Amino acid sequence: MNLRLSEKGRKYRAIQLYKDGKISLGKAAEELDIPLTDFMDLLHDFNIPAKVSYEDYLKGLKEIKKVW
Repeated sequence: MNLRLSEKGRKYRAIQLYKDGKISLGKAAEELDIPLTDFMDLLHDFNIPAKVSYEDYLKGLKEIKKVW
């Protein structure tokens, strides 16, 4: 039970730090040891918008095209 509460606390802390602009999306995901997309899904679950610039979005698309 404590482990579950501790995990929820870690998630809450990472979300709060991200929301306050103290850490990036990548750093928050790293803190939780989860993929970036999973952290973005977590933000979505709590109705918190991801702060991704249009330029970052375009860079991500270019990287995806390299892989595919």
